[in-house]
Amino acid sequence: MSNTRILIVEDESLISSHLRIHLTGLGYEIVDIVTRGEDAITCVREQTPDLIIMDIVLAGEMDGISAAKEISRFSSIPVIYATSYSDEEFFDRAKETGPFGYLIKPVKERELELTIRIALHHSELENRLIKSEQHLSDAQRIGLLGSWDWDIEHNTLEWSDQMFRIFGQEPQSFGANYQSFMDRVHLDDREYVQMAVDSALAGEKHYCISYRVVKMNGEINRIQAEGEVTINEQGEAVRMVGTAHDISTILQIQDELWVLAHHDELTGLPNRHLLYDRIGQSIFKAKRDKNQVAIMLIDLDKFKSINDQFGHDVGDDYLKQVSARIRSALREEDTLARLGGDEFVAVINNISSEKDAGVIAQNLLDAIKQPLAVDDSVHTPTASIGVALYPGHGKDSHALLKSADIAMYDSKHQGNDSFSMFIKQKAS
Repeated sequence: MSNTRILIVEDESLISSHLRIHLTGLGYEIVDIVTRGEDAITCVREQTPDLIIMDIVLAGEMDGISAAKEISRFSSIPVIYATSYSDEEFFDRAKETGPFGYLIKPVKERELELTIRIALHHSELENRLIKSEQHLSDAQRIGLLGSWDWDIEHNTLEWSDQMFRIFGQEPQSFGANYQSFMDRVHLDDREYVQMAVDSALAGEKHYCISYRVVKMNGEINRIQAEGEVTINEQGEAVRMVGTAHDISTILQIQDELWVLAHHDELTGLPNRHLLYDRIGQSIFKAKRDKNQVAIMLIDLDKFKSINDQFGHDVGDDYLKQVSARIRSALREEDTLARLGGDEFVAVINNISSEKDAGVIAQNLLDAIKQPLAVDDSVHTPTASIGVALYPGHGKDSHALLKSADIAMYDSKHQGNDSFSMFIKQKAS
């Protein structure tokens, strides 16, 4: 109690003297006695008392309520109002400042003593709550669901309940130490996690990493984790606290969205966007390995008549079956994409010559034109294929597809069910 410092804001000298004598007798220290709200604000900034006893009607232009409101903008010091006024208007204004007590003059000594004790206790509880809320706010800011606290000196590890759920671990089976945590980290990620922890302990203090954990039932969770290290005066790491967030579902959704954005909905094949990326990768490898890439533009013959005669459902089934045939005739390292409608593009890697490309194109034609049953009817699909080779027929995706498109139309003019190699025009 003797350490509690009180500021008295009162413009009646008799009352302020009485308060000073009584509070000093109770063991409190009087920081100052001021008569104006403006002076109270200055004193709080300079002296930082633990409690303010504030008269509402003061000398000067600013009353006690206005002064308390201004003080609350930069300080959480508790305020007790002491006033002769008890009407609703004053009370309504005063309560907006969140006072810790309200005394009616003349102030009774026992009432003053109890009000101060309650206000100080209330203030202490509120400060604890503020600190607790700040801790929660920090955890929410980091954005993770589980929290942990590692006492490095004693190698003890405390986990929140959510951490146990994320790791699929029962509290009674957890060793409550760092090694028990590492035992749950995926074997392929342990070195990476250890490096991040070592780096933090060595002085970086903070880390943010993603890794996998293996739950007791064998399921794998993806974790986004952050941690901070506490260093003592000797420069030693004594504590690490952090949070962990199970991002497995988020990553799964991201993967699904990526697939939707890069694949054809009907056939499941790569779409135009992913095709350009695959061609770019193939060109890069061809440059490195000094070989060629074949781009084959495949256009199904007379597909429009299938849609017109049998309907779009039959046409969709037709496209799915034909695309599956083409895909099965290619190697795993090759790409088959759907441009749209009845057009497909095959990207063939590691081509040595036009002759090799021609053999593959003919194999695709043969695979396509096998009898195909759709909705109780049998069809014999055929296609026209245009072939272009990197680097002779184009140095990038756009040039190669343009060359393949020109060659494909040459096949159409030949009467379908055929392929044509792009013929580069000689400069005149």
